[in-house]
Amino acid sequence: MTSEEFEEYYANVSASIDTDEYFAAMMTAAWNLDGSRVTAKGWTNKDANQKKDFGARPQTAQVRSTPAASQNDTLPPMNRNDAQLLQIFRNKIKSRGARGIMGLGRLFKIFDDDNSKNLNHLEFKKAINDFRLNLADKEIDSLYKVFDNDKSGSIDYEEFLRGVRGEMNEFRKALAMKAF
Repeated sequence: MTSEEFEEYYANVSASIDTDEYFAAMMTAAWNLDGSRVTAKGWTNKDANQKKDFGARPQTAQVRSTPAASQNDTLPPMNRNDAQLLQIFRNKIKSRGARGIMGLGRLFKIFDDDNSKNLNHLEFKKAINDFRLNLADKEIDSLYKVFDNDKSGSIDYEEFLRGVRGEMNEFRKALAMKAF
């Protein structure tokens, strides 16, 4: 497995974890990042009575902030950039409860009316309207282009997943690379 594949895997895992603190606890426990376990005969805890504080994060960690949906929704139509449109879409998906890879997969299948395993422009526009995002046609076109990374004229599941999931913040990337 390459480091890129490892990072991609944990980017998918990260998409369903709300807080950096929980992600850090999960990575630390899974990969023994704090060195608290010894591996002589299987995994054992060096000191079972000692509690670890996974809530504390290093002060140097950089966390990417995301604007709230209400801030983006108050901008007048046609004055929103691609990043703002994408954040509005992501917030709506979160509010609908589609979390994690399984939830996003189900959502993609719902959008894919013709079962082509791709979203054409009409299916994407219908999904935007079903979500009641109140985007102008030019904004929908712009958002569609953001998702269609390979410029094929349709959005496959991988493109959809990458668009909705987004990139991991630097703190999470650093943890994944430390585990790798």
